[in-house]
Order: sequence, then structure tokens, then C-alpha cells
Amino acid sequence: MSWKQFVRSVEVAQRRAQREAQQRQRQFVRQAAESAREAARRQKQWAKEEKWLQQSGEAAQFEQYMDALVSLHTQWGAHWNWQAVSQTPPPTAPSPAHTAEAGARAALESYQPGFFDRLLGGAKSTRAQLETALAHAIALDAQRNEAAYARYQEDHRLWDANIRLAPNVLRLEPQACAVALKNAGSFDDIERFGTSVRLESVTGDVATLSVLIRDGEIVPEEELKMSATGKLSTKAIPAGRYWSIYQDHVCSCALRIALETFAVLPVRRAIVNIARTMLDESTGHMVRPTILALHVAREDLDRLNLDEIDPSAAMKNFPHRMTFKKTTGLSEVAPITPDEQWASS
Repeated sequence: MSWKQFVRSVEVAQRRAQREAQQRQRQFVRQAAESAREAARRQKQWAKEEKWLQQSGEAAQFEQYMDALVSLHTQWGAHWNWQAVSQTPPPTAPSPAHTAEAGARAALESYQPGFFDRLLGGAKSTRAQLETALAHAIALDAQRNEAAYARYQEDHRLWDANIRLAPNVLRLEPQACAVALKNAGSFDDIERFGTSVRLESVTGDVATLSVLIRDGEIVPEEELKMSATGKLSTKAIPAGRYWSIYQDHVCSCALRIALETFAVLPVRRAIVNIARTMLDESTGHMVRPTILALHVAREDLDRLNLDEIDPSAAMKNFPHRMTFKKTTGLSEVAPITPDEQWASS
């Protein structure tokens, strides 16, 4: 091969290498662009799915809230037997336990270094590790004993409070009854809605409670739903349905308060007067009209299948005052008092 042929062959090889390099570069660029497009597509899809999950979660939370509004009467607290409470012995103080220490100490005392441990000096290191483990075990036992004694102190405090409270509750002293309801957390679920509950009096076998619905927007005026296309939509609740939900909430609330009262207090009947805070447009002042007055006897409430009732329809089982129109909701009624003939007979 002459030198000219050699030069030409080198030039051909260089041009071929250059073309291949350009092809590889173009292929890399195409692949990078495709990867970028795929990443953008995945990111867009993830964002879409995340938005859908967030919106569906909001819709689910809205449905749960609406269900909670009208199902307060389906659960309540445990029954209190104050006679049994008054005879309950005090809790026993825990004895200090040394379980972890015993195991670690046994491991340390039973350790016998082998031939190679003695030969290579590992016995000292192993024994140090066992001694460290023993110290940790002693600290662990101390921590557990301290926690057990703290639980005992709390249990003893509650026992002492209940022992002192029981005779007064059995005598239906109003202040003791109010403390018993508070300690039991009887109205915590209701008060999470911003509604207040107060024991007004205990007369004979009748407990009278007043309730104030302070939140004017406790029933939303709009509902959230997921559309067929997967988007969160907002729609105004028709007036008839809105006031029907409001009535169900008020009645469910009244039944729950009676249930909680009967669970904690040894009374046979409960009067529940529910008022709401609203603006009197004729005076410009906030007023608190009573919108439901209910008298419940324990035996009448026990006969109901509370999981299946409509709370508003269930009012016909008890003496009550309630005026309802689908277009305007609940109107003001007179509260029930314990001295009324039909409420005290």
C-alpha cells in the first residue's frame, strides 16, 4: 500500500468514525428527549393521581362528617354502676421487678472464658460487654418500675376520686352528677361540633340538660362530590334537604345526650332542651331560641333499635316540642321544665 492509499484509508476511517459518532450523538439526544418526555408524562400522571387522591379524600371526609352529624345516637359511653364503684377496693401498688437485671446478671455470672478467649485476650472484652449489658438492664428495670408506679398513682387517683364521688352521685347531688358526666367525657363527641351541653338540674329522678348549638354552619350549605370524570364538584344543598339534615342532627344530638346521661347517672328520665345561636333580623341581636324540647324515659329509649331509626321520626316515641317546616327548618318552642305535669308524672 502506498502512502497515498494509506492516507485515504485513514481519512475514510475518520469520516466513518465521525458519522458513527454523530449517529450515536443523535440517538443519545433522541433517547434523552424521549426519557424527558416520559418523565414529564409520568410526573403529570402522578400529579393527576395525587390531585385525585386529595380530592377523593376531601369528598370522603365530607361524607364522613355528614354521616357523623346524624348518627350521634348510634354510640355512647359505658354504663357506670356507682354502687359497685363505691365498693371497689383500691388498686394494688406494683412490686419492683428486676427481670431484665436477673437475666443479665445470670449471663455475667455464668460466663466462663474459653481457651481462645484466654489465649487471645477476648475474655476481658466479653466480660466488659456483659457488665455493660447488666448496667443497661438495671436502668431498663428502673424505667419500667417507674412507669408502673406512675400508672398505679394515676389509677389510685381516679379510684380515690370515684370513691368520694359515688355516694354523692347515688344521692343525685347536681354538682356531683355534673362532675361524673365531665369525668366520663360523656359529651366530648358532641362538643367537638362546637355545641355546649350543661346539666341544669337533677330533680327527683329527672336530669335536665340544656344544649346550645353555637355553630351557624354546622350543616354545610354546599356538598362535595366526585364527578364521573374524577373531579371534585361543589353543589348547593337544596333547602328541603338542608333543613332535613339539620333536624336529624338536632334530634340525634338529643338522643345521644339522653343515652350518655342514662349511662352515667342513676336517673330514670332526662329532659333535653336544645337551642341554637342565630341572628334576630328584627333587632339585629343574637338570640338563642329553643328548637327542640325532649323528655325521655329510660325504658322508652331502651326499646328502640337505635342503629335503624330515623332520629327525627323517633321523636314521636317521646313527649316533645318541635315545629319543623322543610322550607324554614325548626321554629322556636318552649323548653320543657321538670315541674310540668306530664314531665314529672
